[in-house]
Amino acid sequence: MARRKFLKLLTYLLFLSLCLGEAQARIGESRSTLEGRLLKDRQAIKVSSRKLPGLIEHKSVPYRRFLEYFPESAEHMVYYKPAEGEQASTDDLDVTFPDGWMLHVVYYKGRSVFEAYRRNGAGINRYEESGLLLRTKGESFWKNVDGKDREETAMGYTMERDDGEIRANRQGNFMIFYMPEFDLAIKTQLDEENAEADELAQEKAPDSLAGF
Repeated sequence: MARRKFLKLLTYLLFLSLCLGEAQARIGESRSTLEGRLLKDRQAIKVSSRKLPGLIEHKSVPYRRFLEYFPESAEHMVYYKPAEGEQASTDDLDVTFPDGWMLHVVYYKGRSVFEAYRRNGAGINRYEESGLLLRTKGESFWKNVDGKDREETAMGYTMERDDGEIRANRQGNFMIFYMPEFDLAIKTQLDEENAEADELAQEKAPDSLAGF
């Protein structure tokens, strides 16, 4: 029941968001548009599906604990791009984390709703961070969000576009961007799960304390 409610909520929220903001940023792009730009002239290559679990479930991936709450129909892709501008090669993927960038993308109903840029071999410097923010600002601008002004969230964020359509968070060597609607749908599912666990704990408390 919770899974069906989650999918209905996610579909509705993302439909509204994509209708309003698809043309304004790279989040919301179709897979064909994103790959047409990214894979052109072998600037980047797709990581094979057999290698995906080892990359997205690795302990260094900050969003891995939310994977089970992603909709089953979502497509999870990873792309590799060298940092120095040379052509990407499948030989580069002989190591798990080759120097350069790995872009994790979640597509839902054919559109990007979540993107995580992982920098391997070096940390993300301030110029690279600024460049990523510039590429994702659309016709809006980014602003920092203090804890007191932050809405409840599952995945967390420290920046938000002024139009409210995309949130961002820097975590270690990851720069993460996502639609708030995607985060809200995950949080809704987490809240339901936590409420059920709390109710069960309350029911079991008398038995646990019996005999004291």
